[in-house]
Amino acid sequence: MKQYENVRQYMFSIGYDDGMIDKIINSYSLIRMKEDTLFLNIQNVIRELTGELYGYTKEDVVKMAKSFPTLYSLDANYIRKRTLEIMKLGYTHDEVLKMIKLYPTIYSFGIESMKKKIEDMVELGYSRDEVIKMTKSLPSIFGKSMNNVKKKIEDMMVLGYTKEDVLKISKSIPSIYSQNIESINQKLLDFMQMGYSKKDVIKITRKVPSIFSVGASHLKNKMLEIMKLGYSYDEVIQLTNKFPIIYSLSIDTILKRISFYQSIGVTDFILNDSYKLMQSTKLSFARYMFYKEHDVSVENNDYRKLFISAKNFFKKYGITNVDLIKKYNYDLYLEERNNGLSI
Repeated sequence: MKQYENVRQYMFSIGYDDGMIDKIINSYSLIRMKEDTLFLNIQNVIRELTGELYGYTKEDVVKMAKSFPTLYSLDANYIRKRTLEIMKLGYTHDEVLKMIKLYPTIYSFGIESMKKKIEDMVELGYSRDEVIKMTKSLPSIFGKSMNNVKKKIEDMMVLGYTKEDVLKISKSIPSIYSQNIESINQKLLDFMQMGYSKKDVIKITRKVPSIFSVGASHLKNKMLEIMKLGYSYDEVIQLTNKFPIIYSLSIDTILKRISFYQSIGVTDFILNDSYKLMQSTKLSFARYMFYKEHDVSVENNDYRKLFISAKNFFKKYGITNVDLIKKYNYDLYLEERNNGLSI
């Protein structure tokens, strides 16, 4: 009979395979426990974490223990105490639950060391609120040494970013601290192979840090989809250079916006004043229809009429953006256009 046979059978019944069972049972914190104690502890931890206070599913707990076997050596009082202590650092109960699910190893850190990590991150240039926000989405920051964090900043500065750039990028996408510098550099090289200069790539990734979390094929696909609207490869490079935020939009949103302006014959600004694409199509459509109803033409040379501020539009015409959008229903327009009608 294998060691801990009853424990093994139970763990197999809740979803572990033999290899993972061996890994968990042979972990430093569990191998020293007697079989009866271990069997009871595993059941108690699952009961506690699937209870009303935590609300995890059994599958959640099974997965959490795969990355943090020590979880099964803890008792209910420790788990509750540690959860409350983490909350006192500046997190809500729900936020702590999400953090634990993402990174159960957080239970192994002393509260004083977590406090120190927050203080050290503040010394780097983040505000305390920013550190709390970052660690909510990437709690594994608590498991990284400050030398590791500082080294990542230094490595990215070698690539061409300033320290302020790195702080800004990491606030937007904390997972940058989990990426190795080789993969980050490869992302820059992928962009340059697409036709951007190194300077352009730095600028684009500063403005749209989420690019670091998507593959090059995804970005190329967006470029190809935009080209289907009649733009050349070089024009798409020009467009995305001037309006890099386009890479953070869904391809459906991008195509709808550009297609709308093409349908009304106002397209010159798309390459020359690309940032105007930030405005929602619903608002642009509503303003276009308002002008049309009031015999005010909108052409390429006066496209800015579509994009004046809400304050100035109301001052001149006495109608708010909200009321405009209600009056001129863009969704209905799309339906009519799909049925062969046009504006």
